[in-house]
Amino acid sequence: MAPGNQLVPLINAELTDKKAVFDAARQALEATRQHMRSTTGSPVVVDTNVLLHSLLPDQIGWNTLLGHALRLILPMRVIEELDAKKYSDGKLLGERARAFLPWLERTLGSGIGPTPVDAQAQTRDAIGTTIEVHPCTRPRYRPQDADDEVLDVAHEVRQFAGNAAVLTGDTSMRIRARGEGFQTLEIPKRWQRQTSG
Repeated sequence: MAPGNQLVPLINAELTDKKAVFDAARQALEATRQHMRSTTGSPVVVDTNVLLHSLLPDQIGWNTLLGHALRLILPMRVIEELDAKKYSDGKLLGERARAFLPWLERTLGSGIGPTPVDAQAQTRDAIGTTIEVHPCTRPRYRPQDADDEVLDVAHEVRQFAGNAAVLTGDTSMRIRARGEGFQTLEIPKRWQRQTSG
């Protein structure tokens, strides 16, 4: 076999491998696109501190934040931060993390959502609002700073859904999110938890 002919199988194998990579990426993007179009409501990416310093989601009048139903999206990094806080932080934050995660599992059932938060809602202002965990359809970029990953998710949501807001109680996160072109939301005081006791 001529030397040039020996390269043909290698080139074909490389092309096959590259095609498989691109096909997998296309499927991941399509899965994300379908997931992002699976429900209505304005997409809002939720930061960890909101879940630690606010009442449980079914006790909050979400629709008052923008005047209509929201789609609350929890990045996987937020779930991981809550899990870490169950035992590593102060007693109060640990208790709140331990209360939220079982609530989330009960609400979502066996999936990742979107699921209505109003099934057991204690306020009519939550009707139509959903909650979900953002799907990991591709390898995650895990920067040291959790806020970077939350903002990356917000950018991805905006890309697929057309818009996104960031819900946070953290001043620096609000400034960063606004600097990256996001509307920011904050939980009104009446739905925030007491800072002590």
